[in-house]
Amino acid sequence: MFEKFWKPHFDNWTEKTNDYLEGVLQNPEVLQQLSIVLENAFKGKMMLDKGIYLLHSRFGNSTYRDQKKILHLLLKVQAQVEDLSMQIDDLRDELNEKQELSSPSDWEHIKKKLEAIQHKLPELADEQSIPVTKS
Repeated sequence: MFEKFWKPHFDNWTEKTNDYLEGVLQNPEVLQQLSIVLENAFKGKMMLDKGIYLLHSRFGNSTYRDQKKILHLLLKVQAQVEDLSMQIDDLRDELNEKQELSSPSDWEHIKKKLEAIQHKLPELADEQSIPVTKS
């Protein structure tokens, strides 16, 4: 029953509606007004997000953006510490080999390199100041 009576009328209605809406949405005046509406909606969304961010920051709550910044800094510091740790291990291995094979003057050179790397670790922690908010 539906197929015979309602389906042709429904298809006719969808075709005419589609033609009408295509004509309306291709009209430059309509597109210009729609672009203005969307632009204002995005500006409003940006203002709302900024207001919420400021409200959270005034109360000392960390936001998702703050947490991402902190995580990025922590991962960066962790990678640098791992690199320095690997350099220390390499120098220790080199020092052990040199102690077995060569003169004490080579040992001093390697010890100085090792001390320089060990002094970088506290400087690295001071260099990467991570903002901590009240909880």
